[in-house]
Amino acid sequence: MKILCLHGGNQSGQIFRLQLGKTVRAIEESAETKVTFDFADAPIQCPASSSGQKSDQRIEYKFFDAPTMPEIRKAREWLTTKLATEGPYDGVIGFSQGATLISSYLLYHQWYGYEGSPPFGFVIFISGSLPLAVLRHLGVPVPLAAERVVEETELRHQAELGPSSPHVSLARRAMFNSDDCFGLNLNRVPLELKIRIPTVHVWGVNDPGFPTSIHLAGLCDPYIRKVHTHGGTHEVPQGMEDAQQLSQLLLWLAFTTRAFVVSKVTMEVVTRALDSTPLSSNISLTLIVAFTTSLIWYAILAVRSWYRLRDFPGPLWASFSYLWGYFTMNTGRMHLRLAEEQDKYGKIMRIGPNELLVYDPQTLWQINNVRSNYGRGDWYGSIQFDPYGHSVLSEPDTARHDKRKAKLATGYAGKGAVNLEAKVDTQLAVLVNLLKSKYLAKGKSHVVDFSRLIRFFQVDIVTLAGSGEPWGDLETETDQFDFISIADSFVPFLHSFMMIPSLRDFFASEFFLKLAGPKHTDQKGMGRFLGIVKNAVAKRFDESGHDRDTQGDMLDEWISHGMTRRECELELAVQVPAGSETSTTAIRGIMLYLLSSPQVYRKLQDEIMTGIREGRISNPITNEEARRLPYLQVSRHQRRAPNGATRNHRLPQESPAGGDTICGKFVPEGTDIFVNLWSMLRNEEVFGHDAGVFRPERFLECNEEERSELMRSVDLAFGHGRWQCPGKTLAWLELNKIFVEVRFPYDDYQ
Repeated sequence: MKILCLHGGNQSGQIFRLQLGKTVRAIEESAETKVTFDFADAPIQCPASSSGQKSDQRIEYKFFDAPTMPEIRKAREWLTTKLATEGPYDGVIGFSQGATLISSYLLYHQWYGYEGSPPFGFVIFISGSLPLAVLRHLGVPVPLAAERVVEETELRHQAELGPSSPHVSLARRAMFNSDDCFGLNLNRVPLELKIRIPTVHVWGVNDPGFPTSIHLAGLCDPYIRKVHTHGGTHEVPQGMEDAQQLSQLLLWLAFTTRAFVVSKVTMEVVTRALDSTPLSSNISLTLIVAFTTSLIWYAILAVRSWYRLRDFPGPLWASFSYLWGYFTMNTGRMHLRLAEEQDKYGKIMRIGPNELLVYDPQTLWQINNVRSNYGRGDWYGSIQFDPYGHSVLSEPDTARHDKRKAKLATGYAGKGAVNLEAKVDTQLAVLVNLLKSKYLAKGKSHVVDFSRLIRFFQVDIVTLAGSGEPWGDLETETDQFDFISIADSFVPFLHSFMMIPSLRDFFASEFFLKLAGPKHTDQKGMGRFLGIVKNAVAKRFDESGHDRDTQGDMLDEWISHGMTRRECELELAVQVPAGSETSTTAIRGIMLYLLSSPQVYRKLQDEIMTGIREGRISNPITNEEARRLPYLQVSRHQRRAPNGATRNHRLPQESPAGGDTICGKFVPEGTDIFVNLWSMLRNEEVFGHDAGVFRPERFLECNEEERSELMRSVDLAFGHGRWQCPGKTLAWLELNKIFVEVRFPYDDYQ
């Protein structure tokens, strides 16, 4: 890649080389191909003392004395010759006078209808300006207000003053107001004069001439234009951070330029084909043109997406396309694939055009704390089952989510009229009786599918806690309402299409849900499940106040907190899918590791038997008694620690307005931040070098402060702060009790 560099007035190529030194080194270090820089001297020689350089005898140059038409014409002729004899150049970097010359050259090149593109593909304008004399010469009306702005900036520059207060206050508005960009109406500039190659515009916030830089930026195509401001005045930024930013901007320019070259060549080929093809074949070619145009537009959007999160490492394909996430999810081994990638790229990595994945606990506490400004993005809408309303899980609006969650809180926490512990005990008794009577009876030999039984158990416990009546799946050992079979077929599809925003938006749209979504009148599938929920809520609301059958369940508590019938339907509908599979996976996982780790199992068994002998465990065990069994507590935490939770990544949070800095890097606003639970709960920095081993003792070998830190890290699987899972209380109740109660019938049988 070859870049022409044009210095400012009363300078030289050598001086400009020194000013851009750090930027040049940063570009050379980050570029994949060799980059050469041609620092040219302007054609007009001037005394070095004119710029205050009295300490040496270096000769300095300028392109013109003043931006008048005759002088600009001469400078333009010099640049034309330079490009023709020493080019081609891939791009140009211009500072001050050099930038003004480049903008003038491009305007004339555009206006006089050269069919070919400019002899360079991109430009970096540093403290550039748009000569009003050139605009007038090309027939563009220049209001008096714009001339006054330019005059004022020149006077303040000569007096070495900063920008005027009115200009500073109008800066942001001028950037986005084409009707009045510091007095210039850019909407009256002919389209032929718009600069249509990728550009970067750099200026100092303390430069009195920054309004003229905004004039120039406004004349460039906004879709392929970037702006970088620094803290200096009318100068080349020389800080290391600015150098790194300019380096990344140049790489973006080079990539964007290549994309435009490919698209232009493609369009030229298609155009020639259309011109030489009979009319009867034009329909097919029209389709080809439409397809090609779509590809070009996608390429432009992909480049813009890549640039936005360019500082974050990750698989290259994931930076441009959501297909990487889609195909990774479809492997069924996404948790392992992401763990491998995270080991390669670090605590924060890119997994999509607008998605980042994090496993650092400190970062997750920052994102999820109660006062966090992180929000819920459009992603949440994809888990909406009902076309007419959102549940607390799918609600994308943060304020409405918080308001709804406040109404649900006491019910989920087991407070008020809700006795969650009693409901857990009820279903545990059903499970234990089933194991004793059918699978452990004397003289009988049965193999129990414990994994399936736990799914029945969990569906019943969630429906009992939610609406006061279990479905009865466990007692009959059948999937009574086909919920489990629906989940097995629907959830993989749900996970896959959620990885692609366009599919996500379509399948979650009101149009699709009304047309093909589940309805409570359906006789099978998800609609049948919604009908069951609707009937349960209707029964409760149709009863008069004094006749209402109080069940002491969550639904009662929600009604007492003013939730409407519709809100209750939406929340009960999401409760079963959200609350059943998560705890099911945790219980099955802990049981698997206990049974496959005899030493751990015996230690836990000894702790339980000792507690029974000493009268510290009743029948059934209470939650408080379980919390005083240290090995039971660390065993349930240890299962979640090395092997992850029920899904590889928690639902994302959206970075706040103005962005945020996490893991030492700036994240632009509107970015989705996912949590890699698998890697977080196997983090060797937190859980030690053997983090992947099922060893509960790690929680007992440390002091109280370290143990608290480990357990807090594990609890992040439930979220934290305002985004904490509302079902956490019920989940911990189950995990505290089930391994004690289920152990009894087996040990008695032995």
